[in-house]
Amino acid sequence: MKWRICVVSKYGTLYVKGNSFLHKLDPSLKLLLFILWAVTVFMFFDLRIDFVLIATGIVLLCFSGIPFKIIKTLFIIVISFNIINSIFILLISPDFGVTLAGHSTIIGHIWGYDIYYETLFYVLTISLKYISLLPVALIFIFTTHPSRFASSLNKTGLLHEPKNVTNELNLI
Repeated sequence: MKWRICVVSKYGTLYVKGNSFLHKLDPSLKLLLFILWAVTVFMFFDLRIDFVLIATGIVLLCFSGIPFKIIKTLFIIVISFNIINSIFILLISPDFGVTLAGHSTIIGHIWGYDIYYETLFYVLTISLKYISLLPVALIFIFTTHPSRFASSLNKTGLLHEPKNVTNELNLI
């Protein structure tokens, strides 16, 4: 079985043609919205905000019209990364959540390690932050044609060589 990360167009980009309002948005505006989304995700340590951002991101991803089969592998990779990251946080620093919270609540023991409620809450929060960024990152990557993105940035004066951005998007 041959694994494909995602479908690459004949031009070597991840852009998926579509007619959604997300495809029609100015690419510079999409970049600004992505940056604001990321700042919002990491500014708050509140699960309610993370759940709202995840739900909103999924709705926007549905509106984008990107077929799930194209992004399925990326979802699997991010979920796998989250699981591995969570395991390593628990193994390497099982009391990190205690350090952040300033108090500890032991909920069990596994292989000689104390499992703290605060660390599990921290792991859940970090995982939700990664997951809440995923839909918006996918929207940005799959609905933005690299040449339109370079042109849009060039119009704003942020970029002097549009080919650099096009090349960077091709690497993603």
